[in-house]
Amino acid sequence: MSWRKLALYAFFLLMMIIFYQYQKARLAKIRERQEKEKQICKLKTEDILSIKLKNKYGNFEIKKENERWRLKQPVDDWADKFTIQGILDAITKAKAERTITPVPDKLLPYGLDKPRIEINLMAKKASFNLFLGSDTPDATKVYALTSKKKTIYLLPSSLVFSLNKDLDDLRDKRILDFDPIKVIKVNIKTNEKNILLEKKNNQWYLKMPFKAKADKDEVEDVLYRLQTERAKGFEEKIKIKSELEIEISEKEKNHWLKLFKEKDKILAKSSYRPVVMILRKELWDELTKTPETFKDRHFIKFDQEKVKKVEIVYAGKKLKAIKKENKWAIEPKKMAEDYEIDFLISDLLNLKYLPKKIEKPKEFPPSKAEVKLWDNKKIILSLKCFEDKACIWVEYKDKFYAVDKKFLESFPHKMKEG
Repeated sequence: MSWRKLALYAFFLLMMIIFYQYQKARLAKIRERQEKEKQICKLKTEDILSIKLKNKYGNFEIKKENERWRLKQPVDDWADKFTIQGILDAITKAKAERTITPVPDKLLPYGLDKPRIEINLMAKKASFNLFLGSDTPDATKVYALTSKKKTIYLLPSSLVFSLNKDLDDLRDKRILDFDPIKVIKVNIKTNEKNILLEKKNNQWYLKMPFKAKADKDEVEDVLYRLQTERAKGFEEKIKIKSELEIEISEKEKNHWLKLFKEKDKILAKSSYRPVVMILRKELWDELTKTPETFKDRHFIKFDQEKVKKVEIVYAGKKLKAIKKENKWAIEPKKMAEDYEIDFLISDLLNLKYLPKKIEKPKEFPPSKAEVKLWDNKKIILSLKCFEDKACIWVEYKDKFYAVDKKFLESFPHKMKEG
């Protein structure tokens, strides 16, 4: 075959590929246009500024204020952004599976003479109204009308669920609005004590009632509990006398929370909203930590990366582990798994003495467990554990520390058997 024929075949093949790709792109655009034509709402969610919703739970009005959604009716309070976004997505993405045109004179058979749900979306230069009537006989779709009333749309019945929200669904139940990472000061005040914590160079410090390095985990535990806590309910017309006050300071904004404890619940007010919130009763104990709890109570220090050899004794059983090529060679082999050695080393670094002072016994029984760690040259840790009724006593560097009894759970499982 001559080179001219080969060139001609190659040319025709190239033309066929180009034509195929063109047709493929054209069909994709047609399908995209057809899908867009099925969409009943042409507004973009980011352009919508207000929502009016009428359903079986009542009439609701929500407006956007500084990029945040706020309820205006039936109460004036912040709206739940995820619920609102869900409503907007449901409307703007709703596609008509079928249509009925022209619209019949009688709307009663479609439940559109008295729609069960009405929603109005307002943007700067446009608006959209939707009315939902009855379900179709197979209950998979719902009859709908827009304000133009030129077509009855058959929309997915899931739209009814998306729009049938009550006040509890629409309301933001957060008790405070702050970013834990940006917090630089926390002040916890009760009738008995005042605990002041301040952050400097990413380290927390106790400033009152005494000065000490603070435990970052304990401070952040309080902050994240407050950030994630949700109100169980609201009391519109009630006054409370606070027994616990928490002040949280970011660089450019301050927040406060006042709480009052009742038998089965907590009543609270905050800088985030004007009404009284009902909170779960367990939150009180989670927030009222002692100053000693906030103090940094870690007492073991070593470089985890430098540990090359481990020796563990537990209830008379003994194992040795030597690190070879980032893996532990364990003897006896079946006494522990690789990850159990790493977990124990990590738990040693995270070990804290108990915040509550416990009287040390005059005599200790034989040790329950012992741990020794080596680097390439020398021993870098040696401790013994003694079991007591209220705690585990850890002997480390000639001192005794009372720690939580759960620490013994850190030891390899098979060493604790039998």
